[in-house]
Amino acid sequence: MQAFARAVNMPIRLLQNIALSAVYQVAPRLANVFVFVLVGRLIGLSEAGTLALALAYLTFSTMLVQGVDDLVIRQVAREPNSAGRYLCSFLILRLGFGVISYGTVVLIVSLIDYSPYTTSVILVLNLSLIPEGLMYVVQSVLLGQQQYLIPAAVVTGTSLFKFIAGILVEVMTRDLRLLSGCWFLGSVLGLLILLRVSLMKNRHLVRTAQFDLHLLAVNKHPIIVFLAFTLILAIQTQAGILILSGFRNETEVGWYNAATTILSAILLLLHAYRLVIYPLMTRYAISLPERLLAIYIQSLRYLGTIVWGITAGIVLLAPQIISLLFGHSFAPSIEILQILAGALPFIFLNEPSSRIMLVYNRYSQLLLALTGSTLISVFLDFLLVPSMGAKGIAIAYVISSGILFAWIHFYAAQCLSRANFLQELIRPLIAACVFLPVLAFKFVPPWVSLTISVFLYISALIALKVISIDELILFYQDLRRYVCPKSLSEKRV
Repeated sequence: MQAFARAVNMPIRLLQNIALSAVYQVAPRLANVFVFVLVGRLIGLSEAGTLALALAYLTFSTMLVQGVDDLVIRQVAREPNSAGRYLCSFLILRLGFGVISYGTVVLIVSLIDYSPYTTSVILVLNLSLIPEGLMYVVQSVLLGQQQYLIPAAVVTGTSLFKFIAGILVEVMTRDLRLLSGCWFLGSVLGLLILLRVSLMKNRHLVRTAQFDLHLLAVNKHPIIVFLAFTLILAIQTQAGILILSGFRNETEVGWYNAATTILSAILLLLHAYRLVIYPLMTRYAISLPERLLAIYIQSLRYLGTIVWGITAGIVLLAPQIISLLFGHSFAPSIEILQILAGALPFIFLNEPSSRIMLVYNRYSQLLLALTGSTLISVFLDFLLVPSMGAKGIAIAYVISSGILFAWIHFYAAQCLSRANFLQELIRPLIAACVFLPVLAFKFVPPWVSLTISVFLYISALIALKVISIDELILFYQDLRRYVCPKSLSEKRV
């Protein structure tokens, strides 16, 4: 942690930004999770499956153009004085994408034999595509300027409104179409509030805001490339559930969505990391390449340290997690979640390498890796889903994630040939072997065995020099300084 703290130069501020970024990521997903859980418990599994299917369409369509948001973050980090031009130009561009995306959803739904009720739920909920897409542009401009508080506050308030209003309407009417209408209304209100607050707090955005066709033309190639990235990622992560809905019923879609909901909650930590570190990587690639290398190496080490413990915990506690959140009717989700947990190490360790490739403009190599792994994933989906259902999608996802990790890691090693990647990847894996006896012997209560294995894991990490005692002390001091700044200052006096 000490090397990492030096690399970013301001560890406390970095922790603050990661915390706010996590809030920004957590709030909307928590709203999705709670609504899905309560609909499943209060209304029924089939109704929850219908909501999961509608949310899958919304997520898929949103991810299709999410690359535009990543591009805005990168460009605003590089050109902060042009933030107003990027805001205005990409708002108009994203509006066009939103209209096209909704039209595509209408076309796809009309071609699939859904019930009229399911079709109407999908169409009403996906109206949120347009206002949420515009919100993402505003948020990206603020994140590119390392302003995390405004997006975190507005997104949290919007998500709270969607959850409360949606559940109240659903409980009173038992009609998902009205819940979807509340979702759309919350998205519109969130967009208006975010725009007003952002422009009030950032007057320079108002002064420099103008639609710049030349700016879009200059960024035409990156826009196409970033859109291609997220299109392929959307197909890889969301196509499976759409294929499942074609071969199986809404109930099995609900089982699969319950498992992916847990996985998505874990991945929020990774998204928070990305939103904070990516702008720093972009700046350091230009001015301080040594710091870029340090951030990359330490990210591999610490993400690896975290993810192996999380993976073992999910495999061990999956029955308790599913039962607590969703109830016994979702019991088939347990095995699906345990299979999906196998993809977590590949996904976590892939993030620093993919960011490095974007920083160094290795678009073609990254696109090739994404395309190859996605084609394999879709092929395996069609091969496994008819016989295995949701378990088949989970297996396909783990295999394609592993292939993508190996592919991108190979390219990243070429970008940073000085880095000793293998050592940073293997040592946390060796330390994680202490979880194997716990997973094998299940006669001990899971919470007790998990506590023992975490202690053994930390001891193994220290013994293998993955982390040092000094780093743990530094992390504790930084965290304490962040949580209790006044008490520490009083002690110094």
